[in-house]
Amino acid sequence: MTLSEQADDALPLTDFINALPEPAPWGNRPLPKIIWLFWHSGLKDAPEVVRRSLTTWQHFNPDHEVRFLDLAEAEAVLGVDLQALFERLTVDLGWAGKSDLIRMMLLAKFGGVWADATTFCLKPLSEWLHDEIFVNGFFCFRWASKLSDRDMISWFLASIPGHTLTVRSLVRSQDFLFKRRDQNLTIMSSANFLRALGIAPGERRGIDALKKCENLKNKTSYFWMFYVFKTVFDNHPKEYAYLENLSNKYAQHTCAINVFRDSYVSKQTYKDVSREIYKTRLELMFDGEGIRADFQESLKNVNWSKIRKTLAISYERKVIFVHIPKCGGTSIDRSDIFEGGIHRHGHPKFLYFKKILGSNISQFRLLTLVRNPWDRLASAFHWASAEAMKHDHEDAVMARDHLTEFEDDLIKFLPEFCKNSQRFIEILWLRPAVSFFDPAQCDIPYFIQKLEEKDNLGPLRQFLGMPDFQLGHERAGTTAPLAKSAFTEEVFRKVGEIYAADVQAFGYQDTTMAQLKY
Repeated sequence: MTLSEQADDALPLTDFINALPEPAPWGNRPLPKIIWLFWHSGLKDAPEVVRRSLTTWQHFNPDHEVRFLDLAEAEAVLGVDLQALFERLTVDLGWAGKSDLIRMMLLAKFGGVWADATTFCLKPLSEWLHDEIFVNGFFCFRWASKLSDRDMISWFLASIPGHTLTVRSLVRSQDFLFKRRDQNLTIMSSANFLRALGIAPGERRGIDALKKCENLKNKTSYFWMFYVFKTVFDNHPKEYAYLENLSNKYAQHTCAINVFRDSYVSKQTYKDVSREIYKTRLELMFDGEGIRADFQESLKNVNWSKIRKTLAISYERKVIFVHIPKCGGTSIDRSDIFEGGIHRHGHPKFLYFKKILGSNISQFRLLTLVRNPWDRLASAFHWASAEAMKHDHEDAVMARDHLTEFEDDLIKFLPEFCKNSQRFIEILWLRPAVSFFDPAQCDIPYFIQKLEEKDNLGPLRQFLGMPDFQLGHERAGTTAPLAKSAFTEEVFRKVGEIYAADVQAFGYQDTTMAQLKY
């Protein structure tokens, strides 16, 4: 579209806006997998932070098309002579303001994600954004501070093509930026703008504030776009109400490192990049020009180098081990499976490994050891009774509060457990095995070794690729097997019902009392 084709009194984006697509229906709004970045002079002459930004978006989103545009490329994609368009502005916008206009045009026409060229992607979009946006089709982060005069954050936006919020904001922006004026509006700082209008901290105004400042000062705010969006949000309460309930994990360029670690996207600046916060982010995220291999792990854990040694993860064999309490797992912890050895803390669940490894979990296989629920309960009772006397951590305190009265006597304990299992089932060592690992919820390859079958290790050795692997389990509990089983037929039946999910998940349906060790 050439602007000269339009009537002199027509607003320059009218034809562009009229040709925009209709939005998909509410509730079925998949987001196009395209990411837009823009730097008017191109990547070659851009600051270092821009090149770093592009690297992060490409690294974490291989399933998306990442489009880095300079001015000429943006003109070709949009089919608009942007140079001619900018000459018709009646507001003296710099490149930051011009890019505001470009992002609205790209998202309104093609949809996808706009990321400022000074942002870092910290989490793959496929792991959070696409599910969140499917219903309403629009996303932006919102200012967390109640003292801010702005609702939205514009350096990361997502929209389906033709979305009402995007299109209406573009229309409102056109009305404001290309309004006939005798003299162009100049830009003033946010602080001066708020002071001139007497806007109190936390007071959020719309386009009316821009109009008032124009009348008073013949100036406008550097953040004009936020006031446009505020008016659009006010006019579409359903859309905004939905938006307010979406994720809001972001980090501004001044945020502390703990906020950065917990964010999905972060903002940097091309100014003053020598500041310590920026240096710390680079050290955490980059190894030379590329993203660190363990970045996602270190991102979520301040002391990752220490935490790494507490997790049963073999990067060489691509194996993780979920240690279900009282199933003989210590022999696995102490084995040669894990390069460098581990010093396990607690009993991390499979879901914790998924959180730690993020999208990299798909590269791994899972190993776990299980035990029939009756012997496991007996062993757990004796262990928990002893552990409660030794330590003051939360799990030990819970065990002491609930088990001391039974004096490490399994025969005394079992009837009370059957009568009121909910009283005991949250004690760490007595929790159902499926609460640590449930095969039905596992989406990676796994191998389950039954402790009762420790004399048949061929399949386990094949799984590990360790033909000489030995599983040396010795009883570590405080009480040896009883001369007579502590399980009566009624107790045996009741315990089977309490741990029915374990029985089913790990194939213990045919277990008999005669097979029990306790």
